[in-house]
Amino acid sequence: MHVARLLSPPAAVVFLALAPAGIAANPLPPLPGPTPPLPGQPARPPGRPWLGVAMDETPAGVVIRDVIPGSPAEAGGLMDGDLIDGVGGQPVRTAVEVAERVLAAGVGSSLQVRVLRAGTTLTVTTTLTEAPAGPGGMLQARVVGQPAPAIEAVSPTTGITPTLANLRGSVVVLDFWATWCRPCRVAMRHFADWHVRFGGRGLKVVGLTDEAPALIARTSRTMRVPYVLATDPGARTAARYGVSAIPTMFVIDRAGVIRHVSVGISPVEAASIEALIERLLGQSVPEAR
Repeated sequence: MHVARLLSPPAAVVFLALAPAGIAANPLPPLPGPTPPLPGQPARPPGRPWLGVAMDETPAGVVIRDVIPGSPAEAGGLMDGDLIDGVGGQPVRTAVEVAERVLAAGVGSSLQVRVLRAGTTLTVTTTLTEAPAGPGGMLQARVVGQPAPAIEAVSPTTGITPTLANLRGSVVVLDFWATWCRPCRVAMRHFADWHVRFGGRGLKVVGLTDEAPALIARTSRTMRVPYVLATDPGARTAARYGVSAIPTMFVIDRAGVIRHVSVGISPVEAASIEALIERLLGQSVPEAR
């Protein structure tokens, strides 16, 4: 699996466990591994624990920006907007401190999280589970099954400007890439093949990058890219989709719901994605409301 450099939209975001590191203008330092058990204590189950929250570091402290569906945080009752005051009985002031407490607790542990919510101090207890596997596992857990965020795009190389409104009713492969990214070019071969074979059945392939329109158009001509490439101004769409590395690809169904995420694409994964695309193309187009 090849993953190119991290993008750097403005907000500081941390997904627990931190793999890969979240979107950050100033990347957070690497985290230590889990603390080994003391002599006489039972060994913890293997794997990397997660709490399942995206966090913003603010002057007031660490604020939960997003609770990931199906995560230990959701099961325990943590909510968007909670200010994390302590984890595991210890005060915390940074996202890294929160992550360190989670890692030290380990998979299967019962963890107490103290938060401030609407002026009230609450203690939430949840059981940590193993983090979703793979580079795209955390993002999969967060967005699959959710409505696709808005798409901002300008200067498309061909056809209409890709927006959710223009793409609704189609199955969409949305790829975040860059001209300098070698793994992106490898992945684009799959996208071009899908465009040719499935375009007539309702598949739309869209490639977004924050690079200049002239550079995108030149790359499209040089590589003979048959599908739409467009500029994502300021990487705003990438930030909405939680993209932290490229290439990252989303499959969106005809109703505008995210059905798959991949960070980099192996030949084996490409085959399973193709099978998913065929299943989604067989579904009926939802009625407009």
